Amino acid sequence: MEHEKQTDEQWNAHKEEQLLREIQQLEEDILEVKHGVSRGVLEDQLHEHRGFLQNVREKRYR
Repeated sequence: MEHEKQTDEQWNAHKEEQLLREIQQLEEDILEVKHGVSRGVLEDQLHEHRGFLQNVREKRYR
């Protein structure tokens, strides 16, 4: 059981780092409005990623 908890914590930590990088990239993309993607689409993705991050953090710090 302890091994499962440790594995979950490692996965959550990895996922949190990944989401933070993706959020930062989305924020930069929104500022630049890159690749002809509409700003609204990027903002929707950013909102979704922030929601995922919140869920991961809630699981991690319970």
